[in-house]
Amino acid sequence: MFNVPQKSDSVLLRIYTFTNASFRASHYMKNVSSVLIYFFLIFAYPERVGAMPTVLNELLPDASMVGEGRITFLFWDICDAALYASDGEWDESKPYALTLRYLRKFKGDAIAKRSVKEIRDQGFDDIDTLQRWEEVMRDIFPDVAAGEQITGVLDEAGNTLFFFGDRKIGEVDDKRFGPRFFAIWLGEKTSDPKLRNALIGDKNEEK
Repeated sequence: MFNVPQKSDSVLLRIYTFTNASFRASHYMKNVSSVLIYFFLIFAYPERVGAMPTVLNELLPDASMVGEGRITFLFWDICDAALYASDGEWDESKPYALTLRYLRKFKGDAIAKRSVKEIRDQGFDDIDTLQRWEEVMRDIFPDVAAGEQITGVLDEAGNTLFFFGDRKIGEVDDKRFGPRFFAIWLGEKTSDPKLRNALIGDKNEEK
């Protein structure tokens, strides 16, 4: 019978021990990675827009969420949007509010410029009015960081009120502005119809 030298037995034992330890280490790191990813997703994006801004309790009687969705551009998440109206029923002729919770930082000037572009792309071509609206929005919109939110409210009088969190930051009393501004997300000519459907809900679409 052929006997394997004891030295070879020792080498095989070391190889087995190393391989087994490597496997266990790899399995452990895989579990650790899964846990870290889980907690990152929870704390980085714990919820979409979250609780309704408390200021809406005063401006929209019996307000509740109509719908919500995420705005993306190519591979980037831009912000989460939520639409609120009385009894959760959106009607463009009645007061409502739209909250945008940003997922990355943006300059207020960039938000104003993009808003004007979207309004213009929907067919509004009054250049003087667009320039005036952009100046107004530049004065109103602050720079935002991830997790901060801006809420726009179309009130009973047709004015548009803006809030940073629950703090009022501006108001536009031009009655033409509100419908054009909110149409960026809610209008039939929106550049993101999937988001529109998520915001207004199927019940509102059937009306």
